[in-house]
Amino acid sequence: MKVARIWWMLCPQRRGPDGSPMTPTQPEINSIAGCPIRRVEIRKRLSSFSWWMRLLCQRVAMRANREELENGRFFQDRHKATRLADVASLLACAA
Repeated sequence: MKVARIWWMLCPQRRGPDGSPMTPTQPEINSIAGCPIRRVEIRKRLSSFSWWMRLLCQRVAMRANREELENGRFFQDRHKATRLADVASLLACAA
């Protein structure tokens, strides 16, 4: 039950008018608590640092896209790595 509750609060299917996650319903909790295979998978995800980082980066990208009225991947076209070969390039970039 606790794993299901934590999961639905982190990855809600429903959100309130202010965007906060709504309290999970009993059928939502039972959908995880009643399935041992799904429960094991979710428990593994909740204890994985790489999964947490993926979730965090996804939320940051979604918020940035919403604020900038963009879509797609966060580091798609607007944030590119550019090689700075000389001092003039570095100064141009810093400006």
